[in-house]
Amino acid sequence: MAEPQSRSPEVIHQLIEDLSAKADLESWKASGLDLSTDAKQWPQLDERLCQRILRTMALFYFLEKSVSDHLHTIFRAAPTARDKDFLTTQMFDELRHILVFKRFHKEIFALPNGLPDALQFVEEGAAAGYFRIFEHLKNAIDLLAREPANRVAWVRAILVYHIIVEGIIAHGTQDRLLNFFK
Repeated sequence: MAEPQSRSPEVIHQLIEDLSAKADLESWKASGLDLSTDAKQWPQLDERLCQRILRTMALFYFLEKSVSDHLHTIFRAAPTARDKDFLTTQMFDELRHILVFKRFHKEIFALPNGLPDALQFVEEGAAAGYFRIFEHLKNAIDLLAREPANRVAWVRAILVYHIIVEGIIAHGTQDRLLNFFK
């Protein structure tokens, strides 16, 4: 196995600059998505299938809302301006995700109240483990809010957010949804 490549602060800085520029170039608009085909096809789906989709989308919406609610604390505690610049692109992206979910729930699922309406499709106890993960996120964020200069708390909050919530749960759910709808 090859040794991990050591990166200088300059190289890391350039990588972050490149990722920020890429985020700017690849920006999309939540209002620009055409949901008309989805809205037409939704009433034609089998009721059990609709319930399954609603459950998955409700949990995904909950994830996005949780992340969106907590990113400002990570941003405020960011140790450098470069970190804040990068987190700004993520906060903007999370906002767009929330806007897309709101549109889906209103325009396709006919659930005008969004998340509160959507969560009615998640059986009590069925997603207890899922919700427990967000308790870890909240605990990490609460510690960071109390101790914004604590670098260990900041790294822990970043790890729970990026690796567990975004990297494992969100990415995995997105892959499953895309494969399901194909």
